[in-house]
Amino acid sequence: ETLPILGSEEQYFYRNKMEFSFSNARWLTQYEIEFLKWLSRAEDNITEPGEGEILNKINKLYIKYIEAFTVFDDIQVEDINKSREYYYNEILPIFEETKTESRNLLNLNQEGMIIRKDKAHKISTQATYLTMIVSSATIIIGLILAIYLRNFSHTNY
Repeated sequence: ETLPILGSEEQYFYRNKMEFSFSNARWLTQYEIEFLKWLSRAEDNITEPGEGEILNKINKLYIKYIEAFTVFDDIQVEDINKSREYYYNEILPIFEETKTESRNLLNLNQEGMIIRKDKAHKISTQATYLTMIVSSATIIIGLILAIYLRNFSHTNY
């Protein structure tokens, strides 16, 4: 069964929707498709405090980058010097900020993994010690019971 397509209340400022679908803008490159694929995976797997905010920043920066690049395409046709200036003043800073936020996301997730790994190690160490204590107590109780039963059986005969 196929369900009908539902419209979105927001038509602008979210990735890959109205602002790119019905425009004369260029098609996405393979790198952009790969970026969007990984960004979508990250959005579907928010596990750390602050991760959602970083992903929102990356989304906004990506839209800003695409908009700036569209202007760049138009300028590039007109004047190479003007396009170079636009690239260094407008596009490159957006790209660098996106890269910084991507690194922030990576660091946040790596720190979270290290914290969880250390916590799991601590729990497994505690479980090992607890198992040793319970095993030792069981052996001691078993020995005491065996000695008691042996002495009890010798006193009855």
